[in-house]
Amino acid sequence: MDEGVGIATGYKEVHIIAWSLGVLMANTLCANMSISSACAINGTLQAIDSEYGLDPQLYQDMMHSLDEGQLQKFNKLMCLTKESLNFFEARNLRNLDEKRAELKAIYEVAMGKQGNPIMWTRAIVSDKDYIFPSRKQLASWQCSRNTIIDSNPYDHMFFDTVNSWSELLG
Repeated sequence: MDEGVGIATGYKEVHIIAWSLGVLMANTLCANMSISSACAINGTLQAIDSEYGLDPQLYQDMMHSLDEGQLQKFNKLMCLTKESLNFFEARNLRNLDEKRAELKAIYEVAMGKQGNPIMWTRAIVSDKDYIFPSRKQLASWQCSRNTIIDSNPYDHMFFDTVNSWSELLG
C-alpha cells in the first residue's frame, strides 16, 4: 500500500474512496498527501471504538478466532442481497490466515496514536449497515467539520449498485 501512496503523489489531483476499515487505513497512510477529495464509505476514523466504530471486544474475538463459519456469517451480514454477496465473493481472494493478519494489522493501527486526519469531503452511511452501525457512523461524522454526510438505503457492501467511481465522489 505504501507504494501506491508514493505513486499517487505524482498526480495533480488525488481523489480517495475508502470503504469500511479502509477509512482508518487511508486516513493513516494518506495523512501527508495533497488530496482533492476524500469519500469515506461505511466506516469511521475511530474504526474500533465502542462509541464511533466497531465494538472492540467483538473485533478482538473475530481477530483471534476467525474461521470459515464465522466468515460466512459475517459476509452475509455485510451483504444483505444475493447480488451484493456474489459481487463481493467474486473479488474476495485472500485466505483466512491473510484475513486474520489483516485484522491484526488494522487493530494495531487503530489502537496506535493517530495523526491529523485528512480532509474527508464526503461520508456515505448506509441505513442497513449491520457491520458499522449507521448511528455510530453518523455520530462520528457529525463531529467532522466540512464533511458532507449522505445516506443510502443499502447494506455495508453496496458496490454492486454503483455504476461509476464518480458517483461515489459526489
